[in-house]
Amino acid sequence: MEALEIRMRELIAKNDDIMRRVECAKLQGGSASNEVTNWLQEVESMKQKVSDTQRNFAEQKNCWKGRFPNYYRRRKISKKSSILIGQVDDLITKGKFENGVVEPLPLASNALPRMPIVGKTTKLTKREILNCILGMKKKIIGVHGMGGVGKTTIMRNIHNDLSQQSESKHFDCFIWIIVSNDVDVNKLQRKIAKELTIDMEEDDDEDGATRKIFNALKWRKKFLLILDDMWKQFDLVEVGIPIPSEENGCKVVLTTRDKGICSLRVLNLSSTNIKSLPNSVSNLKNLRALILKWCRDLEEVPSLEKLEELRVLDLSGTKIRAAIRSGSNGLSPMPSPR
Repeated sequence: MEALEIRMRELIAKNDDIMRRVECAKLQGGSASNEVTNWLQEVESMKQKVSDTQRNFAEQKNCWKGRFPNYYRRRKISKKSSILIGQVDDLITKGKFENGVVEPLPLASNALPRMPIVGKTTKLTKREILNCILGMKKKIIGVHGMGGVGKTTIMRNIHNDLSQQSESKHFDCFIWIIVSNDVDVNKLQRKIAKELTIDMEEDDDEDGATRKIFNALKWRKKFLLILDDMWKQFDLVEVGIPIPSEENGCKVVLTTRDKGICSLRVLNLSSTNIKSLPNSVSNLKNLRALILKWCRDLEEVPSLEKLEELRVLDLSGTKIRAAIRSGSNGLSPMPSPR
């Protein structure tokens, strides 16, 4: 019986580890594979069998304070324990799951209905946008123009061309969101969550939704997010969208009738765990406010000299602010808040 209990402790420890991995995957929009689900059910069944055997052994041991043992029953329990030890060992071996414990995350890459692109100018525009998406310099791309000029048609064609490649070399995940004019942060979060198959509760507040979306997108690594028909600006961090950078290889494309929306004016990264600000921030020429408040791990900021429109630079609660005060930051010159 002692040998069975030792093996069961090992099995339960493995079960608890796998359960934690599954729960973590669920927060990121994933789910346990069928193989793992079946294994977890088998472990629960095994727990019950071992518990019954332990109870029978205890009853036999306590019978008449052990003075009149039922040797036949003891042999039967001992034989059953040996069988259970073998079954427990099999479950421990099966619990290695070399292919992982979760189903592959959906890539949200289903083809979209589209109209064919006609006209030389439209084809050139498509090529220009595609070059921006596949290039290294631009991380957030704005496509603006009057209603009906073909913004959505072009982006649907680009989306399908990239996502339907047999082996996509550019992105791990393709996400298409129709924003529309009546969407606020919470509605946008729920649209994204639905596309990523994230389990959103009715009582999830914006912070909870932000965390779930951020984890789901981070898990998917290199994504292309297309926000179609934008009518107002949204703070990417507030929504839960990781800031595209050269390091993560992600891209965000938005289509809009308002050229002003294409120009990011406020970048709020407060209280995030970033260690360095992407160099691409230096290219946000229309940025008016850069808020890095309480980014305690922030150690590096690129030169912001090109940001002539910058009016607010909040570094309170960061190491960099302390370094700037001491005059020993070693950073490239940065404009002071004006």
